[in-house]
Amino acid sequence: MTEEENTDRTATGTGAQPADIPGFWDWSMDAYGRPGAAELLLRMQDDHDLDVNLVLWCLWAGHHFPPLDRKQAMSLFRQTGDWAARVTIPLRGVRRWLKGRDLPASTEAVNTLRNEVKAQELAGERISQEMLEGMTRVAAGNGAASADGPETLFRLYLDHARSLENGAEVSEDSPGEKPEALFRQVTEIIAAEE
Repeated sequence: MTEEENTDRTATGTGAQPADIPGFWDWSMDAYGRPGAAELLLRMQDDHDLDVNLVLWCLWAGHHFPPLDRKQAMSLFRQTGDWAARVTIPLRGVRRWLKGRDLPASTEAVNTLRNEVKAQELAGERISQEMLEGMTRVAAGNGAASADGPETLFRLYLDHARSLENGAEVSEDSPGEKPEALFRQVTEIIAAEE
């Protein structure tokens, strides 16, 4: 490999130019659908209050883009965290609340409403991912550097999550497997099929 080829590869982590990098939504839908990935990601969400979109973003951005510095990554986490707290998480709560409820209403009507809320929740997640992708592409275009790879981004995300009011869920005392171990397992699943 020539020095120029090596420089091109390290600029994006893969040798691809930013315009050639897969869109985050399509990439994450593929990654989420791989056998075992969804289960691990939902455990990270339910057991540790982590945002699946941000976990997937750590993998996508860490693999395809030049590293972001801590300040850029934290800004990205805050902005998408606000969106999740105000849009995605409330919609998820409504959807989950409606599931299997014995309500004095038509089961069909409740299921229809639940499916509509589910579609809106998914639309909210897609918007979150569009924000993440846009901010990442802008930061990468600015030649930001200091952190490296998916694991470094995930550690930054855990630092951010632990700093939040609900961050206790991401502590060392959390039940079940630690988020770092779950992240490594998801990374292995995704890397095995790329």
